[in-house]
Amino acid sequence: MDKLKRFVNWRIWAVSLIMLMTLLLVGKPSAAFASELPLTLDAEEIQQVDFYRSDTDYVPLFPDRAEDRQKIERLVELYNKSTSNLGMEDSLFKVVPQEMFYFFNKVRFSLAGGDFLTMVPYQIVKDEQNWGVGFYMDTPKKSRMVVDPKLSRELQEVALRYFTHAKGIEVNGRQIHMGEQLTVRSDMARGDTATILLMPSYWPVTMPSAPAPFPVPEAILIDSVPVEHDRFSYTFKLAEQMGQMLDGAPGKIAPGAWDLVVESGAETRMLPITILPSVQPEPKAVVYDRGRVLTWSKTTGLTVEMLANPKDSPMLVGEKEEGNLDTHISFDFLRMWLGVPIAKREEGSYQLGGPELGLVVTEGEGEASLNGTMISLRGTLHRENAIWLLPWHYWGIFLDYRTQWLGPDTVAFLRGLDHLPIELSAVLNDTRPASLGKNVYVTLLGKRLDLGTQQAYRDSKRDMVMVPLRATVEALGGKLAWFPLEPGYAQIAARNNYGLPPIGAEVNAYTDVELGSKKWRLYLTPAHDGKVMVPLDKLALALGYRLSWDIAQNRVNLIGEDLRSIQAVEVVTIEINGKKLASDVEPVMLQNRVLISLRSVAEALDATVLWDSASKTATITDATAEVKINVDSKTAYRNGQELSLYVPATEIDDRIMVPLRFVSETLGAKVEWRADQWLVLIER
Repeated sequence: MDKLKRFVNWRIWAVSLIMLMTLLLVGKPSAAFASELPLTLDAEEIQQVDFYRSDTDYVPLFPDRAEDRQKIERLVELYNKSTSNLGMEDSLFKVVPQEMFYFFNKVRFSLAGGDFLTMVPYQIVKDEQNWGVGFYMDTPKKSRMVVDPKLSRELQEVALRYFTHAKGIEVNGRQIHMGEQLTVRSDMARGDTATILLMPSYWPVTMPSAPAPFPVPEAILIDSVPVEHDRFSYTFKLAEQMGQMLDGAPGKIAPGAWDLVVESGAETRMLPITILPSVQPEPKAVVYDRGRVLTWSKTTGLTVEMLANPKDSPMLVGEKEEGNLDTHISFDFLRMWLGVPIAKREEGSYQLGGPELGLVVTEGEGEASLNGTMISLRGTLHRENAIWLLPWHYWGIFLDYRTQWLGPDTVAFLRGLDHLPIELSAVLNDTRPASLGKNVYVTLLGKRLDLGTQQAYRDSKRDMVMVPLRATVEALGGKLAWFPLEPGYAQIAARNNYGLPPIGAEVNAYTDVELGSKKWRLYLTPAHDGKVMVPLDKLALALGYRLSWDIAQNRVNLIGEDLRSIQAVEVVTIEINGKKLASDVEPVMLQNRVLISLRSVAEALDATVLWDSASKTATITDATAEVKINVDSKTAYRNGQELSLYVPATEIDDRIMVPLRFVSETLGAKVEWRADQWLVLIER
């Protein structure tokens, strides 16, 4: 009986134990996870807390930093509350799309013993906003979600407050003069030490291409410094000789484009910096303003002179294919006004700024070489209307110049200055109203441009022809778009202009002009509201035209390629048998061949012209020959014999234009060209 009683008691005890364990497992699911997720955490177990997502770097927390300790303890407190409010094991990808998982914020606790506990705060929008938090140890496919909505929301809000963006590598200046101190610091150095190097910027480059820690053979090892809590700060002075090269020789530093390289742990990070010459020249201001040049320095004071050649005026232009707009300056403007020495090295290659700077530019290349480094020009050195033009922005800083546009035809070049001198500003504020002279007729391809109600005129004070911008651009087949500037834009854009606002305080809008491959930008002020008038010579230069005057008729001809590569000819005189040829259509030029109205030249040579509109064939007949010419064909026939033309006949303004020399000589005439007089003599 006692045995039976003891057996029954044992069975009751065993069943009670099983029921208790079952109750623990079902009633408090978190107990089943104790072998994976810790039931509790202690701040002493935390070695580090990292905050991360795939596209952003955040500052970690360390328990031995006083400012971090309180945050870690708060996270631990909320985690310990959560362990009694966890659901069954499930894949986090059921609530978070797997393809987007790496873009979600995550908090990773590094635990003593080498384990990692990861928390994923998420927000899903379905019928309503759902906030959630999941925890896992090894894989998000085995996660536990917090089931208490209030606790989940609190945990997420607290965690997200601790996501602090890492500043990464920082320096005390991105433009440093030789001889100055450079301080580099970081809050995301993932290792015990950080290795600091300077690497000349050039391309193409393959990294690594040298034994560690050198990323490339030309890199200079500056120093290795200790890292604590992913942070370090180090200061060194830029000298001509410093650090160590791969072969053990001292490193050589010179002005140019460099990359500051920081290697720590398994990561390499780079920051571009610009090293400038040690000599800082006297402050100077040069302003181009609508045909005149204002120059100021403490030594010489203020001078005002006229720009001798309009082709030398600075412009904010670019090639459409390049996608970049930059201030372009001619070689003569660089020499005469900015004081930049220019020496020819070989055909198409020039050294700028003297041998001590070592800056070399080459025709057609988008980069300049500078003491073994390369700098982007955002364009190329090229010739335009017999003038060498060069993008200025990225290399002008090596001469201590920065650029600021003050209006559509006004730009300042400041050396060692943050603003215009007062006496120079006073002269610029004298707006000098235009002196309206006679109307001027603008023609292209022998046809007058339709400029609408506002006509071109000569401004006698500035000695330039002014044209309405929009009407002229559209008459040439181009496009124009206007954009307002938001308040504060200038200060934001100063970051990309070496600290100087790229536009003046009065500028409130800009307009972009496109014609073929040409792009041109003009900055506007409230004074330019309404119809903007611009100098015709500036418009022509920006869009690839040249100008010629017919003074007798008060007409200016645009000479340059249009969409058909046809050019209007300079004021040329054609004489046939001593008599000036009269034509109702101006000559044009196609591929360096002068084209003239077929009927006018044929009839002047006593020939007749028949036109077949169906086949677009012209038949020219005289006593000795019959010549057939087809529009847009390079083949012609004389008495049935096939002949070749350098350029095809072309139809312009309902007139058939033919090569002057071909037609004349085919009809038995002799042609003489006198270039010095722009005179064509035809005798028959």
